[in-house]
Amino acid sequence: MSNIQIHHAKLLFAGENQNWALADFEINEINENLEGIQKYCSERTETKSIGMINPAMDSLRNAILKKDEKLFRKSYTNLTNSCNSCHQSTNHEYNVIVIPKNPPFSNQDFSNKNK
Repeated sequence: MSNIQIHHAKLLFAGENQNWALADFEINEINENLEGIQKYCSERTETKSIGMINPAMDSLRNAILKKDEKLFRKSYTNLTNSCNSCHQSTNHEYNVIVIPKNPPFSNQDFSNKNK
C-alpha cells in the first residue's frame, strides 16, 4: 500500500499541473499495485474490499482522458475518500489518507512541458 500512497500523491501534482500524460501513468501505476495486491494477497480480508475504489478510479480515468482539471480535482478527492472508506470498513481506520500539500519528491518536475 505504500507504493499506492506515493503514486496517489504524484497523481495529484500531475493533475494539478495538467500533465495528463504523467497523470495517466500514475493512475496506471496505482491500478497495477491494486492488481498485484489482489493477485498475491487474495486471502487477506481487506483485499476483498479493494473493488470499492473502482468507481473513483473510473471517474479519475475519465477526468484524465477529458483533460478536465475541475473533474480531476473532484474525482481525486473522491478517490481519497474511497481509500479512507475502505480502510475504515476493513478495520484499518488508523490509516488515514489526506490530499497532499507538497510533492512527495523534491527531484521531480510535475509541470506539463507540452503546454
